[in-house]
Amino acid sequence: TFVIPLYFDFSFFVDIYTFMYIILVSTLIIGGLMEHIGYLIKKINKELECSKNGNLKGYDITAQQFHIIMFISKNSDKNICQKDVEHELEIKGATVSGLLSRLENNGYLERVSDEADSRYKYLKLTDKALKFREEIFKSVDLFESKMLSGFSDEEVDLLRNYLHRIQDNILKEKYND
Repeated sequence: TFVIPLYFDFSFFVDIYTFMYIILVSTLIIGGLMEHIGYLIKKINKELECSKNGNLKGYDITAQQFHIIMFISKNSDKNICQKDVEHELEIKGATVSGLLSRLENNGYLERVSDEADSRYKYLKLTDKALKFREEIFKSVDLFESKMLSGFSDEEVDLLRNYLHRIQDNILKEKYND
C-alpha cells in the first residue's frame, strides 16, 4: 500500500486560542449557521408584509395601500400629491397611480383639485380611511407587542437605534455621502 503523509504546519497560528477561533468560525460558516444581517432583515420584512396583508384583508386593502394611508395621515397638514407618495415609498408613477385608484375606488381616498390650479390634484383621506386608521393602529400596536415580547424596554430602544444606524449607513452608501 502507498501512504501519503499528511502534514500541516500550524506554526503560523499565534496560539491555540487563535487556532480554535478559526476552527469555530470555519465550522459556523461551512455549517451555514452564520446568516448575513441583510438576509435576516429581508426574511423578517417578508414575514411582516405577510402578516400585515393578512390583518388588512378584511379591509380590502394591501400593505402598500396601508403605507400610503399612513403617509398621507402623518402629513395631514400638507397638500400631498402623487409625486410625494412616489418619493416617500420609492415606487414608480404607474404603480402609485394604480394603488391610488384602488384606494379611491374603495372609498379611502379622494383626489382634490388645487384651488389656484385645477391641474394639480392633492390626496385627501376620507372618513372611512380615518376610521380605518384608528382601528388598524390598535392592531399594529398589538402585533408589535407580540413581535417584541421577551425584549426589555432597553433592548427595544437598542434595536430601534441599531436599525436606524443600519438605515443611515445604507442611505449614505446609496447617495455616496
